[in-house]
Amino acid sequence: MNISTENQNNWAENIPEGCPPDNAFPPQNDTFYRLVDAVPPEERDFWSHRKLFPTRIFNASECLACSCSIISDLQSCIRIAKLPTQKNKRIVKLALPPESGLIKQTGGHLSHYSWWRVLGFNPIPLCAEIEITSEN
Repeated sequence: MNISTENQNNWAENIPEGCPPDNAFPPQNDTFYRLVDAVPPEERDFWSHRKLFPTRIFNASECLACSCSIISDLQSCIRIAKLPTQKNKRIVKLALPPESGLIKQTGGHLSHYSWWRVLGFNPIPLCAEIEITSEN
């Protein structure tokens, strides 16, 4: 599937013009991790911060605020899950196919990616829970 950034109607959420950025690319069945409220996750678990908090001012571009944060490294995701703001969150693992949207490595951590999901792509069936143990 060729994902065009020209048509803003392609995306699961309203995103600003010029978003996703030109250097975003389709994942290639890459494995990512996401903090969710419950397993199985709900669609809300894959909403952007902008959709969750429509009036909040973020310390990021509007394009990034309209993306879904995913993590490429399990240990990094486990560290994030231990933060007080992420209390009671669970971790799911999913492999994103090219038709899922576009991704880009963003933020201060190399394992943090922004994901702009295409309209109609449902990530929930791809999710498997990762149990956090003292061994991870």
